[in-house]
Order: sequence, then C-alpha cells, then structure tokens
Amino acid sequence: KSHRVKISGDEVSIFGAGGAARAVLYGLISHFRPGVVHLLNRSIERATTLRDFFVKSFGFRQIEVVDLYTPASLKAVSRSKLIVNTTPLGMSPNISDSPLQSEAYFKKGQTLVDLVYNPMETRLMKMAKSKGVKTIGGLEILLCQGARSFELWTNRKMPVVKVRRTLRSYLSNN
Repeated sequence: KSHRVKISGDEVSIFGAGGAARAVLYGLISHFRPGVVHLLNRSIERATTLRDFFVKSFGFRQIEVVDLYTPASLKAVSRSKLIVNTTPLGMSPNISDSPLQSEAYFKKGQTLVDLVYNPMETRLMKMAKSKGVKTIGGLEILLCQGARSFELWTNRKMPVVKVRRTLRSYLSNN
C-alpha cells in the first residue's frame, strides 16, 4: 500500500505466467482495475491458460498475451504505467539475466516492481532506473508477505523495521 500506484484504467505489463503472476494479476484486477493487462511470457500456451482462467473465473477480459521475445513486447511495456516481473530472471546467481535486454522499453512516469529480492537491485531495475522509472524491489514484497503471514500465524505484529534491516544486511553480505 505504501507504494500504491494509481493504475485504474491504465495498461499494465506482467512478465511471467506462473503462480506469482497469478497472484499479481488477481491483486491487480481485485484492487486496482487496470484497463489492459499484457501477459508477457516465453510460453504463449502457459500465458493463454492463465488469461483464460481469469476470463472464466472473474470475467476480466482485458488480458493480452504477448510473446516476450517479439517486437510486440516493446510496444506493450512502453505503453504500461506499471510493469511487474514475476519471473526468476535476474535472481542470484544468474544476476546478468533479465526478461528485457534494453532500457529502450522504459520511460519516465512508469513504475517497475521486480519480485526478485536477491540481488536487491536487479539488472532489470538498473535499466529502468536509467530511464527515470520508479522501482520497487522484491525485498519489500517478501517483507510485506512475511509480515502478513507472521500476523496470521502469531496474532502479533512482526517487527518490520528490524526484519528489513536484518534482511538487507544478510543480502548485502552474500
């Protein structure tokens, strides 16, 4: 919530079509109501299955499946206000990997959320930052998810500041 981006009616791009993409897509259509969601994946079949699930289960039809490695991906990402990476591309030890190979996809005014938390700043995030894009790393997502789980299991608030500091220290030293 502290990073909420007003995207109602705007275009959104999601890299990936697995479980994390499913969760992100559900959150987006339930709470933000984007105009169009572009599902960018290397497996068109997998992305199509995910799209069809959301059309059938929630009636959300504004999902476009895009092959990640075609020129159509540049068009989709460059038009999106929010871009979310749900793939493991860029995760340690493969830190040179990225779902995109160029900063040409990005422009100022966009927000990138990369669910990868190790490293804390991925190659994808560095490319986006070079174009003035606001970036949110996976560590914050992991932390918020952990805090909510902690609260559900223990009926207590997690010491978020202390845990954030510990996670940052650990990831910085590894």
